[in-house]
Amino acid sequence: METPRVGLEKMTAKKISFLVFMLICISIFCALGTWQVKRLHWKENLIAELDKAYVDEPKEITPDQVSGLKEDQFLRGIFKGRFYFSKTFKLMGQIDDGKQTSHSLVPFEISKDLTILVDMGPDFETPRDQIAEVSGLLKNAPKPNRFTPENIPDQNIWYRIDPNQLNIKNLKPFLVLPEHTPWKDYPSIKPELRNNHLQYAIFWFTLALVIAALTVFYLRKR
Repeated sequence: METPRVGLEKMTAKKISFLVFMLICISIFCALGTWQVKRLHWKENLIAELDKAYVDEPKEITPDQVSGLKEDQFLRGIFKGRFYFSKTFKLMGQIDDGKQTSHSLVPFEISKDLTILVDMGPDFETPRDQIAEVSGLLKNAPKPNRFTPENIPDQNIWYRIDPNQLNIKNLKPFLVLPEHTPWKDYPSIKPELRNNHLQYAIFWFTLALVIAALTVFYLRKR
């Protein structure tokens, strides 16, 4: 028969194990909430920078600024370099006005070590290779998802921007959405950046609070 002392020790061990487990859960949820708060401030700064870019007059963007572009960042301004229209390719699977189409992507050499792409949209007649400037918004090339078909290089069919498959010297996965070019003007469309980090932070902190309350209730009841 179990003595009261042994039973008490077992109960205490169970409480300690339960408490440790719940504290770990609370710590994880608080860490996730804190991370979302940091992401919230980061996204707010990113949105503010983007808003400012559409208020200020476009300025010339240097190759170093392009190379330093981080994921989810944007640069709006004037880009100078050489267009290689002879190497234009069609990116399939694009959506315009609810219809599927393809866009003409033109290699644009902005320095001897850096070539980016300019999205000329659908139905663009390519002129000869030449030096020119374009104003617009620079962003990282869109990443494919699991539904994006694979490229078929042998048939010149492209669904993904993959510098390793495209035979373009010094190509980096950056894409300019033009507003003005010597051949055509495009509408200025500011990207909409979603900022749901506050809701996520509230969710994780609330979950941590609920777990803490349940822990106190359980320990008092036992």
